[in-house]
Amino acid sequence: MKTWVKTMVQFGGLFSLLSCNQPIDVVTIDLSKEEAEIPSSLYGIFFEEITHSGDGGLYAEMIRNRGFEDGTLPSGTVLKDGKAIAKPLHCYSNDSINHFSIAWSDSLFMEGWEVKCISGTTVPSYKITEEKPLNSATPHSLFVNLGASVSDVLVMNAGYWGIAVTEGQKYNFQFHLFTEELRNAVVKAVLLDREEQVVASEEFRVVQDGSWNRYEGTFTVDVTANDLRFALLLPHKGKVYIDFVSMFPENTFRGHKNGLRKDVAEMLESLHPDFVRWPGGCIVEGLTMDNRVKWKETIGDIVERPGEYNLWGYRSTYGFGYHEFLQFCEDIDADGMFVCNAGMSCLFRNGDYWNGEHQINDLIQEALDAIEYALGDTTTTYGKKRAENGHAKPFPLKYVEVGNENIGLRYVKN
Repeated sequence: MKTWVKTMVQFGGLFSLLSCNQPIDVVTIDLSKEEAEIPSSLYGIFFEEITHSGDGGLYAEMIRNRGFEDGTLPSGTVLKDGKAIAKPLHCYSNDSINHFSIAWSDSLFMEGWEVKCISGTTVPSYKITEEKPLNSATPHSLFVNLGASVSDVLVMNAGYWGIAVTEGQKYNFQFHLFTEELRNAVVKAVLLDREEQVVASEEFRVVQDGSWNRYEGTFTVDVTANDLRFALLLPHKGKVYIDFVSMFPENTFRGHKNGLRKDVAEMLESLHPDFVRWPGGCIVEGLTMDNRVKWKETIGDIVERPGEYNLWGYRSTYGFGYHEFLQFCEDIDADGMFVCNAGMSCLFRNGDYWNGEHQINDLIQEALDAIEYALGDTTTTYGKKRAENGHAKPFPLKYVEVGNENIGLRYVKN
């Protein structure tokens, strides 16, 4: 043992001696000199619908699950044994089968919503149904049998963790009703505080004509609060279908109707980004190829945008869509960066892919159409559609990114 210790001490001393004799590298920084210039184009912001960065965040919609569609299965999956199961297709990285699935429940259709009688503990009879679809984008609606109630009924929405309002501000809302039994009835749209006291309200005479009708109004509030709820107050008689309930602050960023939250958008603008990247991120790839973001479903009337469950665990409304992204770029003087799918879904989800010539050509055309929507003149198919959506001039699209975090020879080929 003594010999070992002595040897170690001698070795350590030799190492220390050698270290002391080694030259020391010195880095000298002269802050008075400017050498290589860092281009502004290096700095941008990257948007993705993740952790409610859009719905419940930048996008100004205040009603959660506005179309009662949150329980709709992710595209490319089927329901089995309480799970949304993807088709067992080969993964693009190594041809394995990932057998991807996620837990699923029909209770998601009522995400954000509650139905109750004003007095008593009786719960009204209600269900989510496809019997009377508003349109193909929002086929589910809430059916309430008011005659089964002991008092007037509240259909309430808590928004995204409570509805926040500011004193003196206006909030525009809409809702859709279908009824054959509420002749001349009055329905109230109200904002309620935590004790269910009315903060603001507006009355509507129900139209009974055998079709869906849209009702629109504006609240002006005299309080500042973070925990309000939107509600429809219904009489306890008859039967009614409810769909697509929406509310926005009138004072959105740059005053756009289907706009962005002013405070969040102004914060992003203050960063002076050279470009904005949209729509992602992993949602570009999707849980499956069918689940990927399809930009053409994100433009036009918000009532006709189908939305999609995204791989971060909730359904996106597609309210902050391709048009709104390009509009935001223009508003903050930034270039647009559009990300298109490269023919493969997320490697860590199902990982299925397209490799047929026809399929890949369809994806290429999808990307070319997106470029035309942004930059084409109004004589082109999608340039004309952009003008129909309220913007005749081209948008500032500058970059197209192919794929997101993809690897392997199939990605290289595509």
